[in-house]
Amino acid sequence: METLILTPPPGTPDIDKEGEEGRKAREVCFVNIQRELRTRGVFLRHEYPKIYNQLCEFVESNRRFTPTTIYPIDKRTGKQFMCMIMAASEPRTLDWLGTPHLLDDII
Repeated sequence: METLILTPPPGTPDIDKEGEEGRKAREVCFVNIQRELRTRGVFLRHEYPKIYNQLCEFVESNRRFTPTTIYPIDKRTGKQFMCMIMAASEPRTLDWLGTPHLLDDII
């Protein structure tokens, strides 16, 4: 099963700030989450209205919620996937992928 982890995109460090600056950063996060799901044919507002409302409250009033996992169907493939929505977490960076010999300890 494919896993999709949705966190704030890199470049949104102001997510914790109050006021307009923080709201805009949270809005960027929300738009990114919706875009990623829409590319898979999943519409939060219609299929997961409770999560959609939690995200709206997060954007407007910085109301945090527990990371949430959903299991929607990817309309492109017809397969179910796991999606973790972690809107209030640190922006996801993949710097560790460039680490030389990353897997040497495991293999």
